[in-house]
Amino acid sequence: MISDPVVIYNSVLYFIPFFNEKGIKTFHIYKNANGFSRTFRKIFGILGLNRNYWLGDWKNEIKEGSTVILFANDEVDVWKLLSKKKVIVIFWYWNPVSIYPKGQPSKLPAQFIPYSFDPRDCRDFHLSFNTTFYFDNIPVKKVPIKRDILFVGLDKGRKKELDSLKETFHKLGITNYIYMVGARTRWGSHKGNQPIPYQQYLDLIFESNAILDITQDTQTGLTLRVMESIFFRKKLITNDLSITKQTFYHPQNIFILGRDDIGQLKSFLNSGYLVTDQNIDNRYDVSQWITRFKTDHERTT
Repeated sequence: MISDPVVIYNSVLYFIPFFNEKGIKTFHIYKNANGFSRTFRKIFGILGLNRNYWLGDWKNEIKEGSTVILFANDEVDVWKLLSKKKVIVIFWYWNPVSIYPKGQPSKLPAQFIPYSFDPRDCRDFHLSFNTTFYFDNIPVKKVPIKRDILFVGLDKGRKKELDSLKETFHKLGITNYIYMVGARTRWGSHKGNQPIPYQQYLDLIFESNAILDITQDTQTGLTLRVMESIFFRKKLITNDLSITKQTFYHPQNIFILGRDDIGQLKSFLNSGYLVTDQNIDNRYDVSQWITRFKTDHERTT
């Protein structure tokens, strides 16, 4: 039986207090550092030098027999450190496997247990599956709606489609805010448009009627935008045709680009959000995500 895990995290910093509020010990993979220190950390990584100085406080929390959930990364030196300890390591892909040149399943240490949110990656790389997740303890603001549709995210090859959709929305009289973050450089900065802090992004969600979700061709797992639409009761507009197979799918809440009549989009947006199942939030809450790791491990050992 696996113990209560220590989560080593490398994604949205805003979420860390909400992990911890649930009793899930969560630490960023690296401690806070200014730009100068981060640059040195990056150089050390490129040169293959020891970066223990920059590691987060998780290194003091892990004892023999601990369970670690390590969010997928290319930080080989972190893997080596964990491999020296007698711990269970769940290597969690919250993005498609393809974005990790070093962190491919075949390159992981033997004692790592790879899991993914993406059914196709689970099939292609023989990974275990767990759903993506969100937080039912993030407070919701009740504010006036300022726009119909919101999209904030990296280009990832979506610019042409997003530009086309923006033109379509304009013709239909649908207000929208589409913000594409500039590509990430080798040093971790961004060219052009800078990322929006997650708290500010949440404010944009609360002011919007619907969230636009344009998935990558190779991705079949549920995105963070789908979770946000569920937990904040926002309509979803997506190009993911497979979403009809999800238990939470309802045509009043989810509009599928390329299948549904685009001429009916404005009517879709003007109709109310239908709460179909109060248990959906519970299924995708981070606490249940942790529980599924535990029960799956018990089932297979």
